[in-house]
Amino acid sequence: MSSLPTAAVVFALCFLLGSGFLDSASASTITGIDLCSLDAAATSTEIDLCGIDYSDMLDIAGGWMSDDRVNVQRIFETRQQARETKDVIQLNCVNENLCAARSYLEVAEQAFLDLQVAVSQDDRAEAELLFLVSHEAWKRIGELRTGAEQCVGAVDPFIPPEVQVDVCPGHEPPPDYFPDLPACPVPAPGTLALLGGLAPTLARLGMRRTPPR
Repeated sequence: MSSLPTAAVVFALCFLLGSGFLDSASASTITGIDLCSLDAAATSTEIDLCGIDYSDMLDIAGGWMSDDRVNVQRIFETRQQARETKDVIQLNCVNENLCAARSYLEVAEQAFLDLQVAVSQDDRAEAELLFLVSHEAWKRIGELRTGAEQCVGAVDPFIPPEVQVDVCPGHEPPPDYFPDLPACPVPAPGTLALLGGLAPTLARLGMRRTPPR
């Protein structure tokens, strides 16, 4: 009995097709289907939380943590790009995404540390909850990276991968399992624009800010 190929096989073969290392006839011979025409939902990653052990939890959550740090770094780089354009609206937009992403990163880092403790204590319920926190933080940080790149008009913004986590029956997390984050203070565009417009005048008058003594 044949079955659909896994997402990893699909993506690998599609990459080979796109790179010219494999032709469509060969791909069809391997799988019996047109891989690249599959619906995205058929190849999305799905994790059954009941079916993974502690080592898998740590490996997956650790990978999400690495992604989180990379994505926050990319938002920092996008902010620098916005600064260079001297577009106050773009800069405010990126800063809002960056502020939230940094807060989510703190949540993710703490959740991963707590997950390791829960695993060491063989606390399955707590480990599953912290795994869900790690997943939610990873998802939100990826979306914030996309938002930051859209702030500066990126032609091909980052598209975060889709990962669905199925919880065990009776182990559903409480509604408030993911912490609320404080609002990010961002200066009003008019304030920054005013300061930016006054800068040349203040410089000509010699009114530079002096460091405190």
